[in-house]
Amino acid sequence: MTNNLLIELACEELPPKALKTLGQAFLDNVVKGLEQNRFSFENARWFATPRRLALHISALADKQTDVEIVKKGPPVANAYDASGAPTRAALGWAKSNNIALEDASVVETPKGQWLQVTVQEKGKNIDSCLQIIITDALAKLPVPKVMRWGNTDHQFVRPVHNLCCLYGDKVLPLQAYGKQANDQVLGHRFHSPGLHSIANADVYESHLESLFVIVNFEQRKQAIVQGLTAQADALNAQVVQDDDLVDEVTSLVEFPVVLGAEFDDAFLEVPKEPLIYTMKDDQRYFPLLSKSDGKLLNQFLFVTNIQSVNPQSVISGNQKVVRPRLADAQFFYKHDLSVKTETRLNSLKSIVYQKQLGTLYDKSERVAKLSEFLSEALQLGDPQLCFRAGLLAKSDLTSKVVYEFPDVQGYMGRYYAIKEGENELVANAIADHYKPRSASDTLPQCQIAQVVSIAERLDTLVGIFGIGLLPKGDKDPFALRRATLGIIKIVLDNDIAFDLDRFAQLSSSLFQDDMLTNNDWAEQLNQFFMARLENYFIEQGAPVNRVRSVIKASNSAIETIKYRLEALTNFIDNNTETLAVLTESNKRIANILAKNPIDDTTVDTALFADKEEGLLWDVYSQVRETTENDASDADYYTTRLSQLAKLRQPIADFFENVMVNADDDAVRANRFAIISAIRNEFLAIADFSILQG
Repeated sequence: MTNNLLIELACEELPPKALKTLGQAFLDNVVKGLEQNRFSFENARWFATPRRLALHISALADKQTDVEIVKKGPPVANAYDASGAPTRAALGWAKSNNIALEDASVVETPKGQWLQVTVQEKGKNIDSCLQIIITDALAKLPVPKVMRWGNTDHQFVRPVHNLCCLYGDKVLPLQAYGKQANDQVLGHRFHSPGLHSIANADVYESHLESLFVIVNFEQRKQAIVQGLTAQADALNAQVVQDDDLVDEVTSLVEFPVVLGAEFDDAFLEVPKEPLIYTMKDDQRYFPLLSKSDGKLLNQFLFVTNIQSVNPQSVISGNQKVVRPRLADAQFFYKHDLSVKTETRLNSLKSIVYQKQLGTLYDKSERVAKLSEFLSEALQLGDPQLCFRAGLLAKSDLTSKVVYEFPDVQGYMGRYYAIKEGENELVANAIADHYKPRSASDTLPQCQIAQVVSIAERLDTLVGIFGIGLLPKGDKDPFALRRATLGIIKIVLDNDIAFDLDRFAQLSSSLFQDDMLTNNDWAEQLNQFFMARLENYFIEQGAPVNRVRSVIKASNSAIETIKYRLEALTNFIDNNTETLAVLTESNKRIANILAKNPIDDTTVDTALFADKEEGLLWDVYSQVRETTENDASDADYYTTRLSQLAKLRQPIADFFENVMVNADDDAVRANRFAIISAIRNEFLAIADFSILQG
């Protein structure tokens, strides 16, 4: 028989940023426990509100499936004595398995004959198994920080008040955190306070809704989004997009009601970023932008947890709350306008960036010089403007607004620079060099911002690797993975000819002589960077073996990897048979050269003894002549691969008819040089030896 299972753990308000994770983990742990304990079911869902974690398992079997278990007994040699009578060991084993010894079978094993028996184990009822499953599931929740309450030793993320466990309409004998299971669920704190009896597991969602609780997280979230959109549309406005904020607010309310409020438009003289920051991060409000011009409005939306009979009173209260926060932003902004950019820049001399790498002023000088060089080398932007933008990039970190609202760094630097008459491109680069600020953020569009963004991140990578503070596991205090991914995205999206090794060495030269103490930093940085690059392409959907073949063959010119991967993909998809031959040949060449490394790759045609090596060298030379021009895009590498495909048959004939490991030393070395030259030609695109087709 089957029935639906409901479990609700009611508690004090759970951490909002962890709510979704806790709800999903609770379900995953219980589902895993049910499956491991052989309980079948049809569907499983989780629910979560600020005051509960719950799950609903539909069509859950009332007992485990029966299972056949093979139980091994003693060796036959030990089961019977010299007269053939059963020994105590054999009789004891048979008794413990509730069988007659003659019912046991004899099996052959590498260690001889053994007794064994197959027994049918009947499944246990859900009543007797659920306690262990739930206890284990709760113990494995990713709780951020546990606490104790009352005079008990129970530990959970928040104090637990009630446990409901219904199998259909039957209360199961379950305990958790000192609470005995019952048929009651928790209502809304204000609209339906206390515990309320529920008829059965099937009516959980509808019954909670009657108690002013939307228990389904996604349904509650959708109600909030729809309410925000409707209110914004009525004002010809749009809500500032922030999915994380929507999730957090969804985790703070059980019965969402969206209301609108406003603040004094005099505060709009302050740049919108700090106003948006304080409304979102400090108050969990939703700022509004005009649909017509994108400017911040003096109106905002917020979500309450009650359906008030006097909503205007709620609105008035929230307007009073936000005013002092906006007034703070206004005060700090006016103060900052009285401070010159050069003063803020000099203030960076008193802020340590990293104790071995100097101050933020030192970093600003390095970034400025590196930006100027990159601008010249990459022919991006004006070198002098890049220098100026790099120098001022961190100047707003000493401002009062940024100190109070850290997330607006860069944005405020742009406003201050414009106020003081800096070039607009420089001002924009100060803000945009932080892009991408997150995985979903846009990339800097201005070339000056691109250059400064790369320079700032490269300075961080070289400096931190240079003192040996490499990321370990999930610990990355200097956000080096994010910095690397930022460079990768900017370079690939804009087809920038970025040579990692060259520019990293230049960056290192800008540090003081005694700063970089890790002698292996360059190799470690290259490996780290290439690993991030590999992950990036794989996440974009490229096959793992193709990405690795291109990365392994790579020099440090990052942008060519994209071209080579694209060309290789086209080649593989259209030359299956040729690919198989070239892959196998490259594997063979790689194995030979691994065992016979050579220093001199000069080929002497006078030493050719077999016609196949001469034919191979002739075709190779023709291919080489057609591929000597500089690489520029994927079409170049596509053409180059089509030329390399001409080596398919000559290579096959060479290995079929030529003894590479010849007895004559000179001939042998010459043949090694031939295949080494061919391998290098392939490695200019990809390492075919590790391709799987």
